[in-house]
Amino acid sequence: MSQWRRVAQSSDLNEHTRVVIELDEDEAVFLTRRNGKPLAIGSSCPHYGGPLGDGVYHDGRVVCPYHNATFSVDGGTLDRTPALDDLPVYDVKEENGSVFIGDRHDPSISMPSGDDERRVLIVGSGAAGSACAETLRREGFSGQITMITADEEPPYDRPMLSKGLLSGDAPAKYLPLRPPAFYESLGIRVVTGTRVEQLNPTDRAVTTGDGQTMSANMILLATGGVPRRLDIPGAELSGVFTLRSHRDAEAIIAASKDAKEAVVVGAGFVGMEVAAQLKQRGLSVCVVDPVTEPLEQVLGPEVGAWMRSVHEDQGVTFEMKQRPREFVGEGALREVRLDDGPVLPADVVVYGVGVEPRVDYLENTGLTDGNHSRGVRVDGRLSTTVADVYAAGDIAVYPGLHDEHRVEHWVHAQEQGRHVARAMMGSDEPYRRLPFFWTRQYGTSLKLLRVSRRP
Repeated sequence: MSQWRRVAQSSDLNEHTRVVIELDEDEAVFLTRRNGKPLAIGSSCPHYGGPLGDGVYHDGRVVCPYHNATFSVDGGTLDRTPALDDLPVYDVKEENGSVFIGDRHDPSISMPSGDDERRVLIVGSGAAGSACAETLRREGFSGQITMITADEEPPYDRPMLSKGLLSGDAPAKYLPLRPPAFYESLGIRVVTGTRVEQLNPTDRAVTTGDGQTMSANMILLATGGVPRRLDIPGAELSGVFTLRSHRDAEAIIAASKDAKEAVVVGAGFVGMEVAAQLKQRGLSVCVVDPVTEPLEQVLGPEVGAWMRSVHEDQGVTFEMKQRPREFVGEGALREVRLDDGPVLPADVVVYGVGVEPRVDYLENTGLTDGNHSRGVRVDGRLSTTVADVYAAGDIAVYPGLHDEHRVEHWVHAQEQGRHVARAMMGSDEPYRRLPFFWTRQYGTSLKLLRVSRRP
């Protein structure tokens, strides 16, 4: 039975207002009215604790001010990632012109009942793959789910690699998206350290690098991207890194402990985040890129110049309109020679010059157009040309409002994974989410909501 606590007057609430009520120093509720009914949900986003009272509230949904996770106030259900969980919901009653809060009900996901004999195979355990597996269970799928990944670990928060983990602000224990017991409780089998080498679309089966064959009734292809590597002398030297996996991040952290000089090749989002984190670790950092301003291909030269100034204020230097032509050293890196003459001292090089979709295992399947940079074409349901074979995330080329897109954003991949799960459960709704991306550098937050353009 609820223990009721008076928290507001009825006149405090209407259809357009929200009130955040502090129940104690560790708990607060988001209180509003919807269709005449008072409602109360948790006031902190389960992603990184964003205060929902500071977010946008419209048409029965509240948007987290940190990373745009969106929740319905009627039931606290998650409408848009990157949060993984619904919000807690509180009993509410209204008497004699006052509003009372009762018991709290925490969200949970349970294994659906039933004897579904269908099997789902998810190739990849990143944002799209893990979101698909969880959503299938939320949507009531009780069949077999297997998630197979070349990564050595179960699903983890990849954006954190170039943010809190690399800077040292967030320890590695915060990386996993879920504890192992979570997958066990939902009957999701996670196979790590196993690379898929071939897909047989006719039989809906995959062959792994160690010769195993796995088949399923439905398959999601969500293998993400492979970092581009520079084909220049010295690229194999110790001290030259790309950043894609947890192992990559830990190698960069280890190399940075005794390093003094770092060169970051690439002034995109990942490169600029890496520059900020290495600077925070006390290294001297220089960024090299052939463009005029950082991030200009996405945000334009004006915003790029502003972001450059943010870094320069912290002591980062830039060599723009330049390309590295050689990494020099005897066994270990010593310097970077650029095309136009300058020589940069370097103990560590990290380059972030984009990724290619990992679709090598789809050769001769007809699912790619032969140009691997274009990935796998899908329809509005994110289904490939082969029935019950779907693609999502970095490899998916999907129809947008006016043209085709292939987007490399974490939240976008999560949303596509959730969409595929619903398509597997019978939904015919087309995918219509707008890609959202964020970056945080030296305490400055920059957010981008990408809207497609007409050709």
